[in-house]
Amino acid sequence: MSISFNSNIKLLMGGSYCGGTEWNKPANDIDKCFKLYYIRQGHATISDKKGIYDLVGPNLYFINGNVIQSQKCIKKMVVDWVHFKPDSVYFNYILQFIPSVQLLNLEQHQSFIPLFRVYNPYFLKRLNEADSRIAQLEIQSLIQFAIAQIFRLNNQILVDNESSILRLLPALEFISNNFTQVISLKQIAEVCFLSPNYFHRLFTKSFHVSPLNYIRQMRMEEAIRQLVYTNRTVKEIAFDTGYEDEAYFSRTFSKIYTISPGKYRKQFNRRLP
Repeated sequence: MSISFNSNIKLLMGGSYCGGTEWNKPANDIDKCFKLYYIRQGHATISDKKGIYDLVGPNLYFINGNVIQSQKCIKKMVVDWVHFKPDSVYFNYILQFIPSVQLLNLEQHQSFIPLFRVYNPYFLKRLNEADSRIAQLEIQSLIQFAIAQIFRLNNQILVDNESSILRLLPALEFISNNFTQVISLKQIAEVCFLSPNYFHRLFTKSFHVSPLNYIRQMRMEEAIRQLVYTNRTVKEIAFDTGYEDEAYFSRTFSKIYTISPGKYRKQFNRRLP
């Protein structure tokens, strides 16, 4: 089955950081993205189910935040960092197969190193519009170049033969583009040319979550990104993620995360790698 490959990148947050133990924490929902770290100096570790990985400077690392369990600063570190997420559901899906921590060839990225100086002004919105657009293109190019390097080393990552996943990709893309709208099971099933009942069974079996709960999950993940990375009000975020009733949004959020949206923002709204 041939799939159109969309490699566009959505930048979430980034900057330059110098610090120590305040970086130590177990992984949480904010970490469910991909990260690029240029460790200038220092020593830190990241752990997943398989083991512990050292981050030492000067080195460049690609990190799959979706699978990490905790992080710890061993020695005060200086790092330039960016968090991002692919636009495409399929691109996001295949990146899940990348190891938790991938050491990149720093020599191949030498031309990008001067770019790290604009991380703070870009993500803090201190650049004029023209310079901001240029910086965005350069940062996205760096990430795509890094991913291309990883794919060269692991070219089988780009090949997937899971027929049920491929069959459901049109539905995943449809949900990704419309999850803030009111969409029915019939509408989603139709883009895969399947009956609603069969689509529901196939989707739930493949992803271990029902289509309805998957949509709710996407809404909550977007709400978390906006709570942490923007200054939008809870009411604005509720409307922006498909909830017409702010109170219902807050109840749903609190039921899933056992904390209110406002308290979640206060607890996690820190610009850390």
